[in-house]
Amino acid sequence: MCAVSLIDIYYEPKEITAIVKTTSAFQDIDKGSDISKVASPSNAPPGYGYLLTYNAFIPLNDAVNPFCAALAVTCINGNYKFHGDGRGFSVWDQDDKFRVRSTVWLTKTHSGKKYIKQRREIGETIGYDMFGRVNDRDTAPISDIQLTYKNTTSSNWYHRVEIASNNPLAPLSPDINVEYYSRVNVNGSGYHKVVHDRAPSHEMYLHNYPGDDYYVLYRHSHEGFRFLYPVSRKEKEIYNDPFF
Repeated sequence: MCAVSLIDIYYEPKEITAIVKTTSAFQDIDKGSDISKVASPSNAPPGYGYLLTYNAFIPLNDAVNPFCAALAVTCINGNYKFHGDGRGFSVWDQDDKFRVRSTVWLTKTHSGKKYIKQRREIGETIGYDMFGRVNDRDTAPISDIQLTYKNTTSSNWYHRVEIASNNPLAPLSPDINVEYYSRVNVNGSGYHKVVHDRAPSHEMYLHNYPGDDYYVLYRHSHEGFRFLYPVSRKEKEIYNDPFF
């Protein structure tokens, strides 16, 4: 199970001066397709456009509680290890195998109205004792994921997502930190700036909506839990071509 929250934000189209410096130099981004993967759920906003997803997940099957590593005997009756997500990078649904996930719909109706809708999800954390038995389980608060709207024009959506979420079974553990800013044009071209911890694994995708095409905007492999601290964050600027 995972915690889920939906936030609806409605905006009229507005004309503003450009707030992002664009460039014609585009990075080589993987593009692919898979028929009927991006459907129209009942809670989706009206119109058509794009879907931007950001996931952070633990690729390991499990991870030893760092507070037990030095003296394992102290965790005999507590959480000796935590389950991981046990997967690699994946564009499509990962069966709740993530620590945090933000999905943002960017849609426009034929009348010109623009919508932004976010789905926030946090994966359940399960703690095991030294004998592999489930000892505890909990889910971090959904408020750990926040959407900040920047602005819209007749041709662009702008938004920012900020994530700071730690292990709810280890209150002293550092947060998984993510912040990204995104500008997506009506033709699907975009600029995205991402700042995140170098742990765990991170992935970012842009889909046309509804549709079957996508860009793999960004992937970063888990480097070790010691890289959850702010001094080791990674920053990346990404540009993607139009879809059509």
